[in-house]
Amino acid sequence: MVDTETTEEVLLLRVKTWKSDFNETYNNDFRLTSDGSLLLRNAEWHHQGRYTCLVAEYTPEELHIDVVIFVMPVPRYLKVARCDFQRYCVLKVNQGDVLTCSVHGIRPEVNLEWRVYEPNTKVSFLQENHRVQPSGDNYDITLTSTITFTPQQEKGDS
Repeated sequence: MVDTETTEEVLLLRVKTWKSDFNETYNNDFRLTSDGSLLLRNAEWHHQGRYTCLVAEYTPEELHIDVVIFVMPVPRYLKVARCDFQRYCVLKVNQGDVLTCSVHGIRPEVNLEWRVYEPNTKVSFLQENHRVQPSGDNYDITLTSTITFTPQQEKGDS
């Protein structure tokens, strides 16, 4: 059974008795293997959801599995404005500069954020604008922020 938000749909039914097995398929995308596993050969975005397996011998049991469809972005890395490299780059920035990064054609929706990895750096990102644009079944996401620096105190200053 798959639950996509509020709608439940029965996919397969299998009843085993001491005498015989009964199988009924309600959705041809899925197949039940000989060991009882649910098999989906070509996953598409509409297959995303919560799947529940109901098992009852003497005491009913439920097994829940959440299926999420992932789509890699194109290109397969974040694009940072003013950065020509795919993985790493160093940006020289000044107080008040605007930084923009984006990812296109990704699924599921992600939340982009700027982080500073140097613990002593006093950097803040202000006026963050996180924009999500649906692109078919995927998303184009852009984050724009203004960078600000807090001056470090000289040794001996209090």
